[in-house]
Amino acid sequence: ITNYDFSPAAADLGTHTLVYNYTDEFGCQNVDSTAILVNPLPQLTWNIAPSYCIPSAAHQLNLTPTGGTLAGPGTSGISFDPMIAGAGTHTISYTYTDGNSCSNVISDDVIVHQTIPAAINPPAYVCVDEPTFVVTGNLPFFQTMTINGQNVMAGIDPQHFGPGNYVIQYAGADANQCPSTVTATMEIKPLPTPILTHPATICLNVDQVTVQMTPAGGTLTGDLLNGNNIIPLSGQSGMVYNLNYAYTDQF
Repeated sequence: ITNYDFSPAAADLGTHTLVYNYTDEFGCQNVDSTAILVNPLPQLTWNIAPSYCIPSAAHQLNLTPTGGTLAGPGTSGISFDPMIAGAGTHTISYTYTDGNSCSNVISDDVIVHQTIPAAINPPAYVCVDEPTFVVTGNLPFFQTMTINGQNVMAGIDPQHFGPGNYVIQYAGADANQCPSTVTATMEIKPLPTPILTHPATICLNVDQVTVQMTPAGGTLTGDLLNGNNIIPLSGQSGMVYNLNYAYTDQF
């Protein structure tokens, strides 16, 4: 007791007897006393995290004891919704009053981070005979990249996967450990199939034989050629001559 003030914190827990002694101007004295019980404050616990990422769903908190009041931006009932709170630092508190009318409060500053979206930029298409290449993402942590469930962080080998359409999935986390995932499509093109059509054997006295090339537009090379025509008279009887046709498609 200081002057006429009783400090429960200084008295500590338990029952304390307070005595008031008074003597009037005639020397008459009397005493009164009372017992005061000092109760402990309720002990509060919760599992709020120091930081959250958006977008994310509302987080239901474990509050002990139950029945108090959760307050702060983005709070509702016993839940904290980072999306409603928005990016930034927010003070969240939980207040509880027990049966003895003793109240206690806990509070924390919670940071809500705006997630940096994952991004990749693979080529729209590659030819199946191209060498292994690497597709890079923009996130610094916990990176994975897959095609049909196969890890391709070390590189994509078109010959391994073969022609077709593929979905590349990239996942990672930004500097605030906020996770993000993105998908992109890529096509692996088959090689064109050039075909030469001409007689397997040609008589020496034939003026010329036209070579048919499919698809058109490639480059024909070889012996005895004049443009797209074979000139037998410029060769020798019984000899075998080779023709090559190279074609590059629009991809």
